[in-house]
Amino acid sequence: MVKKEGTEFLKTKKFWIILAILEIVGVWLFYHYGYTVPVILEQAFLLAVLLYVAFLDQRTMTIPNRVVLLTLGVRVIFLIIECFMNPGNAVSLLIKMLVGMAVLFITFFAVYFFSRGGIGGGDVKLVAVIGFYMGLRAGYMAMVVSLLIAMVFSLIGLARKKLTMKDKIAFGPFLAIGTIITLLLGA
Repeated sequence: MVKKEGTEFLKTKKFWIILAILEIVGVWLFYHYGYTVPVILEQAFLLAVLLYVAFLDQRTMTIPNRVVLLTLGVRVIFLIIECFMNPGNAVSLLIKMLVGMAVLFITFFAVYFFSRGGIGGGDVKLVAVIGFYMGLRAGYMAMVVSLLIAMVFSLIGLARKKLTMKDKIAFGPFLAIGTIITLLLGA
């Protein structure tokens, strides 16, 4: 169960309207990209989780372990389904997803370790799960897009004197936006 603090956005029309539009557009695009039904459902679930994380992290500066573990568990279930549907591709798919998870985790863990709190542990775990969903290539693309968006946001905030170099910003919303853009572009 996710802590109640910071989840008041779940009672807003804004969140549910954004979620509905995101899901409709996402499912429509995924269908037109030729994804199978399990992949469409898996990607739709990831879109919903990313939107939830964006709203929650913006308010609380935390990404709860329960959300990350639930997202990971759902991916495992869909991965099993995908492997049964296409057994000839199962080993390569599993390797692709595990490599994506491992490389992105190691990369962001290094940033977490060497920046001494410049990025949160929840961000590191979420990045690993995104790698497990998307694989290395698409996961890496999502991270680059996320970092670019965060950089532009920060530079604008600094230029407008809304942020200082000592301010902390939630990275979860940028991870969500970058990953959502990458997913919707069919990467």
